[in-house]
Amino acid sequence: MDITMNKWMLATFLSSVALNGYAITLGDEATESRYNVSIRSSEMAEFPICMGSLVDRYWVLTAAHCVVMPGDDEESEKDYHVTLPGKLAITFGSISLEVSDDGTPSDINNIINVSHIVVHPSYRRVHQVEMTELGDELISTTMTDDIALLRLELPLDSIAPVTLASPAKMAEIEPVLMDAWRALVGGDTRPSNIHLAGWGSKNEQDPYAKKVSVSLQETQLAYFPVLECFNRLESGKNYPEFIPNSADPSKFCTQPTKWSEYQYIDPDDPEEEPIYEGQLVGNSACLGDSGTALIATDVNNTEYQVGVASGGPLVEPICGSVTIPNFHSKVSYYYDWIQEYLGNESAPESTIVPPEFIENANQSIDAPEDEGSAGDGDSDEVTLPEEDTEICDESASVFKECGESSSGSLGTLGVGLLGLIVLYRRLRNRVL
Repeated sequence: MDITMNKWMLATFLSSVALNGYAITLGDEATESRYNVSIRSSEMAEFPICMGSLVDRYWVLTAAHCVVMPGDDEESEKDYHVTLPGKLAITFGSISLEVSDDGTPSDINNIINVSHIVVHPSYRRVHQVEMTELGDELISTTMTDDIALLRLELPLDSIAPVTLASPAKMAEIEPVLMDAWRALVGGDTRPSNIHLAGWGSKNEQDPYAKKVSVSLQETQLAYFPVLECFNRLESGKNYPEFIPNSADPSKFCTQPTKWSEYQYIDPDDPEEEPIYEGQLVGNSACLGDSGTALIATDVNNTEYQVGVASGGPLVEPICGSVTIPNFHSKVSYYYDWIQEYLGNESAPESTIVPPEFIENANQSIDAPEDEGSAGDGDSDEVTLPEEDTEICDESASVFKECGESSSGSLGTLGVGLLGLIVLYRRLRNRVL
């Protein structure tokens, strides 16, 4: 069964509320939900918008881009804001988003309001460099430090929190994961060593967020080392877009472990026969899986959350590229920051703890002009134009009929698994 969301409503609320599209591609039905929670938009009849994991009786771990929203100009950091806690809730404890098997009303017992939102201080959505007399300096890649915590209004004791991978535990687990990939030779099967789950449509042919499946899906991916991931995503570019360097300690990547035929269906004519031109799609996290937990096991087969699903380049298919990896926030890198909040019965003083770029932008707006301006000094921070990121003929298909400026390329625009900004552009152009 699917939940259908009217596209007009989706476009109307998309700029202020994080919305999901479709989830695990080529996944399997999950048998239990465990620590996985669905993050809901309270302004949209509790529509499921993102994923998260219970990490403490009061706290849910998720992706920052699920709660940090752009304004009218997504390239201007002054237009960004954190979603109000009063607009979010979570549901838990069920593999289905349905409240009953037969559609009859049932008691409300597995939904909790969000009371506080804490975003990592260094989170940045926009790819930026600083141009100085000495040269250009990379300030941030797309979705730097993409991690956030949601505090629940009530404690949740009925399900067990996931165990987070500490730096020491990750130092034990990660070399094994790396060796499994680096030992591959041509013809070998990719290792299935990263588990994740998510709600959403099981069909990769739903780029407009029209439906989400009510059933939790799960899949096993291959851990892809950050060195190889950096080379794959950033090689030949003037500036890194997604991973700042080949030894970035804050991220790791994944690749699919199974594939199938990718058949294109025109969203304007879904009754038309699917088009297959030799293309392939793999199992993957996707739009709507933002914030979900990536799980690995140690030598004793004990499970640990090692990552938070973040994003990847915008290509075709939107999710499930067989050879272009997704990147994720590495939990061990943020372990100490997370632990500052976990286990504390007292709530933070502020209901919203924004990232520094929002605080700085607000201070810049409030500051009197005679105290200085951003234009003073020897440097200037700018937003780089993306290379070959022309979104092609949105009225025809997702990425067909590209203009000459794109040279036939699908582009490399960074997009969260939430797909918020790109979906907003498409929905706005298609609906209005």
